[in-house]
Formats: sequence, C-alpha cells, structure tokens
Amino acid sequence: MVARRRVKYFFVAGVMLLGLCLLPVPVGRAAEVESTIKEVLAMARGQLGERWYGIYVLGKKVGWQRERWDEREDSLCNASEFTLKLAFLGKVSTITSREETCYSLATPYCMLSYQSTKNEDGRVVTIAGKRDGDELAYEVTTDGRAHTSRVPLDSDLLAHAVGWACVARMKEGDEINSRSFDELTSKSRWQRFTLQGNEKRTLRGKQQQLFKIRIRDEAGMDLDTLVNQEGVILEGAMGPSIRIVLEDQQTALRKDLDLLDLYSTSFVAATGKIDLAQVTAVKHFKARLNGESSLDMAANNRQKVVERGEKSVTLEVDACSAPVANESPDLKSFLVCNADIPCAEEDLVKLATQTVGAAKEPLAKALALTRWVHKSFQYSLGSGGGTGAQILAAKKGDCTEYSKGLITLLRAVGIPARQLSGIVLASDTPPSFAYHAWVEVWIDGRGWVAVDPTWGSFPVDATHIVFDVDGGLQMAAHLGGLTLDILAIAYDETGEVKCD
Repeated sequence: MVARRRVKYFFVAGVMLLGLCLLPVPVGRAAEVESTIKEVLAMARGQLGERWYGIYVLGKKVGWQRERWDEREDSLCNASEFTLKLAFLGKVSTITSREETCYSLATPYCMLSYQSTKNEDGRVVTIAGKRDGDELAYEVTTDGRAHTSRVPLDSDLLAHAVGWACVARMKEGDEINSRSFDELTSKSRWQRFTLQGNEKRTLRGKQQQLFKIRIRDEAGMDLDTLVNQEGVILEGAMGPSIRIVLEDQQTALRKDLDLLDLYSTSFVAATGKIDLAQVTAVKHFKARLNGESSLDMAANNRQKVVERGEKSVTLEVDACSAPVANESPDLKSFLVCNADIPCAEEDLVKLATQTVGAAKEPLAKALALTRWVHKSFQYSLGSGGGTGAQILAAKKGDCTEYSKGLITLLRAVGIPARQLSGIVLASDTPPSFAYHAWVEVWIDGRGWVAVDPTWGSFPVDATHIVFDVDGGLQMAAHLGGLTLDILAIAYDETGEVKCD
C-alpha cells in the first residue's frame, strides 16, 4: 500500500501548486480501529511487486509515480520515485524524487535503513537514515552542508507505512489513527483514515471488494481514495483539481505530458470594486469566497469567518489586530531548527545577527530582517524550493522562498515565526486575487504580527486572505475553482495602513 509515501509526495505537489484547501471529515459516530501486527505483515506482503501511477491536475497529466515493495531476508522494503513537471509563465519547474525505506521483520518492526534524493530544479537534498540502537539516526545533506538528527524508534514503523491494514474488518465511518514521518524536518505527524463506504467491481475478470477511504493528515490534506482488497490505491483525488490513477507503465511514462502553466489557473476572479494603487491602505476588507466544494479557512487573529455556506465562506479581515497581552501559546514549534530550517547553523546565525544590528526589540529585529530579504532577494517564479540554507545562498525565488528564507533568519535570532499562505489582490481591471505566501512573527503583547518579505511591507494590508498557517495544504484542491465577491472595503485616510 502506498498511503504513507503518497501522502508525502502529494504534499510536495501541493507546494508546487502554491497552496491548497480542506474537505471536511464526515461527522458521526466513528469507532477507532487498530491493526494487529498480523494484519500489518499480511498487507505489506500483499504489496509485493511494482505499480505505476499517473498524476493529473485539472485534467492534464503532469507527472508519474512508481511504487515497489520487496521482501528481503530480514526486512520489507518500499521504494518510490516520482517526476512532476509544471510551468509558470512559461518557466518549467521539475521535481524528481527517489527513496527507499526498509523495515525490520522483528519487533518493533521499525525502519532499518532509509535513502532518498530529491531534486527541485537543481536544488538537491539527500537523506540517509538507519537504526542505531534504540533510536533512528538521519543525516540530511544539502550543498555540502550536513545536518544530523536522532528520533525514537517508533517514529517510523511498518504499521505506519501500511496504515489501513485492518480495512477488511472496518465498518463505514470507522477510523484508523496513524502517523507519518518527515525525514527532512524530523517531524512526526498524525494521519487519519476514515472508511466512507465500499463497493464491488469486476477488475481483470475478477469481482473485487473495493473500499472508499479518506486520508486526512496534520498538514491539512484530504485525499479521497479507492483501495482494493490488498490495500493498493486504484485512484485518488484532492478535491476537483488533483487526481492520481493506477496505470500500466507505458501509460504512466508516456512522454507527451501536458505541461500545465499555473499562471492562468492561480488567479481568483473577483466581483466588486477595489483600487490596486491603494492596496497598502486597505485597513478593513470583507469578502465572500466561493468554491466548487466546502471551504475551511485557517484560524488567524486578523481574520474571522462571519458566515459559512455549503461551498462558501464570508470573511472579515483587519490589517491591525487587537493586542493579546494575556495570550501565551506554546511557541516551541515556531522556534525549531532542523535540516529544512537550519536556523542554528553558525553562518546563518551570524548573518541574522549582523542584519538586525543594533535593534533590541523583537519587532524591530523582525522588520530589519524583512527589509533585508526584500532588498537582497531577486524575484524569480518557480525557483525550485529548497531548504532555508539553499534559499539564502541563492537569494532568489518567489513568495515561498522569500518567506522560508525570512523564517530561517528570524528563528536564528530567537523570534518565533511561521508561514502563511493564501491569496492577495493582484489586479483591479478586472479585479482578481492570486496565490501568495507571507510570514507571521510572535511579539509579546501583540500576538502574531504579519510581515510580507516579498513586498517588503509592514503592516500587511487587509487584502491578504489566509487559507493556511505553518506549511499545510490549503488551496491546490481548489486550483482554478475559486471566485471572490468584494462586499466591503475601507482605506486608511493617510494612504498607508499604520498599526499602533
């Protein structure tokens, strides 16, 4: 079964699509089911062999993925690779990835070895992992820079790789709670598999029982899948936009991939009037966002949902949020340094420290770093992602790279920071919004404060509508399927928003 790896890879695809959106999990009396080790081993062995998948966005084929399971003397091994090719304003971006994980056939059935290489437009990340005593050890290498980490044995288990091993005895509405592990960030995230129904089909001359399973993970991705008795995904969909389909090798690898240019699909058409020349003065904004399926907007202290429809949400956004002096959230996760955000590296700490200079207050430091990224980076669409260190070395990218580079520097000087993704005003003739990413920093007494390193702006105007907080998947499933109605707008009389 390809659940664990597929979820991870379509997270990568979502990043390339610059955003994403959630579908709600059905509410009801759900029973939690847990797989036995006998079921786990049986389903893992049921995956032996090779399978190929086509990846489609808005009906166009944009890539393929191969999955293979093998049994060796003391382990079961899952190998996976994929290629994804997209364009933005004619610039082609290609992501390729290969990885192999071998799991022990003895208690606790944990990872024994791991190897992966990912190439995003020339930015290469390699990861090597192995079991080392009572821990799993990983080394991530980027451009000669190595980062090591150690995590508990139960971070990556065979049971997680075949998450729905007990599907045959599940009833509609039953759930399995599992986990996935990200070797780059050393994060363990929850996953939930919900059985939504089953059906019988005749496949290759044989009647089979098929299961409809929804996969939801901590990153905010919902993947609706059709799975056979052996646990193999036959097809899957993220909303109306993204599909994966089990195919024969020749079909999956066909060379006439439809090169999808995201430029034409990444805009959200709007009704109403708004002045682009005064966008930095927008202090209050009210709008109704409409989709082809349900919308679930992220929580944000500048933005609130005032009305919710079946396929729409009405939002009010204020550029300046009220102080939150009594709020004290757990900020540890927004200070974490890892291979992806290597904020503890000596050269990056030095760069951040020199950039803030004599600034003492956290907000002053954050603004100094924001200005530095804005002035030092060269804007380039589809620049291939990469780690924070790779981005800061290249000093170029689009809003995603600007934001990740800034977050790395902010955490290097001890300022909690997180990425936001959503839409912003892009044109007023006719009105339209476009996908965008920016940053929030935590300031004691003020709460989360938004800065936009791509535009070099603070405060951030109220047309910044948030879909997702801290790297989840919010908008790709609605790619090309959103519209927006402008309901009310207020401008600051000074011509630029100012917050106390």
